[in-house]
Amino acid sequence: MNGSLKTIKALVIHLERANERESQVALLKKYLPCPTIVLNAIDSLSLDDQTIHRFYQKKLYRPYYPFTLSKMKLRVFYPTGSPGKK
Repeated sequence: MNGSLKTIKALVIHLERANERESQVALLKKYLPCPTIVLNAIDSLSLDDQTIHRFYQKKLYRPYYPFTLSKMKLRVFYPTGSPGKK
């Protein structure tokens, strides 16, 4: 590996219930020229309103997203794999 490929990593965010995409994740891990880390995506279907309000902050970054985010638009992942776990 050349110098820049030693310092970068590929992050693949994968939804566990998306079984049909597992082969794509395996191909990415096999053929990407840098270390690949697969992160488990949080399934938006499992998010309740209390959890969303606990972690989601409106107007955190600029420019602000001008629309209300639905559960399906939220693409949230946590380093521990699920909200609330340490």
